[in-house]
Amino acid sequence: MKPYPHYKNSGIEWLGKVPSHWNIVKLKYRLRFQTGWTPSTSRSEFYGGENTWVTIGDMNGKVISDSSQKLTDEAIEQSNIANTPKGSLLYSFKLSVGKVAFAGTDLFTNEAIISILPSPQIDLNFYYYLLADQLIRNAHENIYGAKLLNQELIRNALLLIPPTEEQTAIADYLDHKTAVLDNIIAQKQRLIELLQEERTAVISTAVTQGLDPHAPRKPSGIPWLGDIPTHWKVKKLKRASKINPSKSEIIGNVNFDEEVAFFPMESIGENGEIYSTQKRRVEDLYNGFTYFRRSDVIVAKITPCFENGKGASLHEMSTEIGFGSTEFHVFRPFSIIQKYLFYITRSNPFKQLGEAAMTGAAGQKRVPTNFVESFQIGVPDIDEQHLITNYLDDKTAQIDQTIAQTEKQITLLQEYRTTLISNVVTGKIDIRDVNV
Repeated sequence: MKPYPHYKNSGIEWLGKVPSHWNIVKLKYRLRFQTGWTPSTSRSEFYGGENTWVTIGDMNGKVISDSSQKLTDEAIEQSNIANTPKGSLLYSFKLSVGKVAFAGTDLFTNEAIISILPSPQIDLNFYYYLLADQLIRNAHENIYGAKLLNQELIRNALLLIPPTEEQTAIADYLDHKTAVLDNIIAQKQRLIELLQEERTAVISTAVTQGLDPHAPRKPSGIPWLGDIPTHWKVKKLKRASKINPSKSEIIGNVNFDEEVAFFPMESIGENGEIYSTQKRRVEDLYNGFTYFRRSDVIVAKITPCFENGKGASLHEMSTEIGFGSTEFHVFRPFSIIQKYLFYITRSNPFKQLGEAAMTGAAGQKRVPTNFVESFQIGVPDIDEQHLITNYLDDKTAQIDQTIAQTEKQITLLQEYRTTLISNVVTGKIDIRDVNV
C-alpha cells in the first residue's frame, strides 16, 4: 500500500504526521452522543420487560439487536432513560473501554455506554473504525495503567477526519478487508473447536474401549460404557481411588511452618495445565482449603469450571503435599495409575454424567461426592494402563501443538486487523484508488 503524497505535522504525539488535506477536530464539533442509565436493581418490577437494554456484556459483534436483560416500560418512564435509535453507534467508555457496535434496533443502554446518534451529515460506518482506534488514545490512565474515559474527555477528544468522500471509501475498504479477515479467523476458531472435540473423543475411546479395536469384547453391564475388552474389569471409582482424603492424616507428619504448593482455581487449566504455583505455610492453609498430595488428581466440582474441564494430575507438583480451592474433588488412586485416572476425568462420559448429576442453585451447582464415588470405569491391567496413557500423552500433545499453532495464527491475524484499521484511519496508507 502506498502512502498519501503529502503530509503535515499533526502536533499530536501519538498521531505524528497526517495527510495534509485531513483535519483534526474535537468530537463535540462533529458528533452528538448520549449516555444511558441503570434503573434501581432493587426494583424487580423494572426488569423482565420487553425493552432491549444493552450493557457492555452484550456488546459482542458489530450489530447489537438483543440484550441479556430487558427493562419494563415502568423502568423507562421512571428512570427517564433516553432511547437509542436504530443505527446509532455504541461505544463502551467504562470498565471494558473501547468496544464499538451498531444498534440494530431501537434500544436503551446503561451508563457505561455512549450512543452516537445518526445524522445525514455523518457516515457512522467510518466512525465505527475511527473511534475504535482513536477515542481510547484520548483517555487518561490510572496508576495501574487502566484506560479512563469520561464524558468530558469524550467531548474534547481529538479525531483525525478526512473529507466525506474519503470517509465512505475508507469504510467500504475496511468493511471488505475486515470481513475477509473475520471469516478466516472464524474458520480457525472452528478448527480449534473441532480439535478440542477430537481430543476428548480420543481420550474417551481409549479409556472406555482400549487401543485395539479388534480385541474380544464383553458386555460391561453399564449402558453408557457398552462392550469392553474381555480382560478388563469394571470398578466404581471409590474402589480404584480414595476420594477426598482427610487432611487430618498429615497431623504429626508435617511441619505446619513449612511452605507448600497452593492452587487457587484460576491456576488450573482446562486441559490439565498448571499455570502457576504459589507457596504458602501449611498453618495458613490447613483450615479452609482442600488438601492433596503429589500422587493425586484434582477435578473442579463447581459450575462452570467442571463443564469447562478444569483439573490436573499433580505428579509434577513442587512439594509432596499441597492445598487449593475448596471447589476441587481429590482422587488418590490405589489400584490404577495416576495418569490413567486423570484421563478418565477428561472423558466425555465423566463430564456429561457429572454435569447431569450436579446439584445446587443456579450458578452454584456442584458435582456431588456420591457421583464420583459411584462412577463406574473400565480397568485394564497396569501394563495396558501405561500403554494407554503413553499413547494419550503423545496424541494429546500433537493435538495441543496444532491448537497452539492455530491460536498463534489467530492472534497474528487479529493484530494485523487492528494495525490495518489504525493505518487506514490515521492516513498512513492511501486506499482511495483501491478497488474492493
